[in-house]
Amino acid sequence: MLDVSDPAAPVEVGAMETLGTVLDFYVAGNYAYVPHGHALQVINVSNPAAPLLVGIYYIPGYALYVKVVGAYAYVSWQVCGTIDGAYRCHGGLSVVDVSDPAAPVEVGSYEMRLDPQGFKAVGPYVYLAAGIDGLLILKYAPAVAASVPVTGSSLTSPADHTTYTFAAGTFTDTVIISHTIRSPANVPSTGNRPSIRHFFVTTAVYSGTNQLAQATQPYTITVQYTDAEQGRAAESTLGLYHWDGFQWEWVRELTSVVDTNNNTITATPRQFGMWAVLGERWQLFLLGISQNSVR
Repeated sequence: MLDVSDPAAPVEVGAMETLGTVLDFYVAGNYAYVPHGHALQVINVSNPAAPLLVGIYYIPGYALYVKVVGAYAYVSWQVCGTIDGAYRCHGGLSVVDVSDPAAPVEVGSYEMRLDPQGFKAVGPYVYLAAGIDGLLILKYAPAVAASVPVTGSSLTSPADHTTYTFAAGTFTDTVIISHTIRSPANVPSTGNRPSIRHFFVTTAVYSGTNQLAQATQPYTITVQYTDAEQGRAAESTLGLYHWDGFQWEWVRELTSVVDTNNNTITATPRQFGMWAVLGERWQLFLLGISQNSVR
């Protein structure tokens, strides 16, 4: 650490050895976040003359670069090795919760087939340079959960505008409902059905035993979408689909209804699992008129 109060004569006031080569660092408040080797170090620099290591998190690959936004540190990494006689690298991005500097913990990750070339974190978005794969835009949205007693309750995920409503008697005991957003890159292919990039997983476990719970009656899922999200899908065909792991395909929920006036999709299923909002493509029909029929 250097004292640059006199830019013409910078002076070293403190230093700290790390376990590997340092390529990057980020300072936020009283802490410096330093990726090195296979770890992210959290260093208290409130006293520049005596930096103190307070926390460490081990990364699944060789740590490269770090950015900190709020309570989260985004760390890029790479793994290299010989595969089928060729030396190759791939990488990813780890999202680490550093709200407790002494106990950093990973809360999310994204793997890619090439090593990341650089990235920038802005709010919940990460813009990731992915080599020949171009620019990837990732959004981190933590899972949301709620306790649902036998008297019923609701859960809303603000990040993707999804709401669950559970009436009284849906469960026989108190249940923890969790909603986790999935990246389009981390879900099974939707085939020829265009998506509006709404993918999520719903789980239900009994709070006392952590065992999977089943609904005794239908509950309600409501997904809000925007006109811009429709993409190539015909709005009137949008619906909620669940992933059938036995048939290995996306299956439309029979109760799914789209309200094109209010931009909502509502369904009343009984099962939990992986969900997607999918539709059908617009089809253009051309009417041909024979010249012989024109007199």
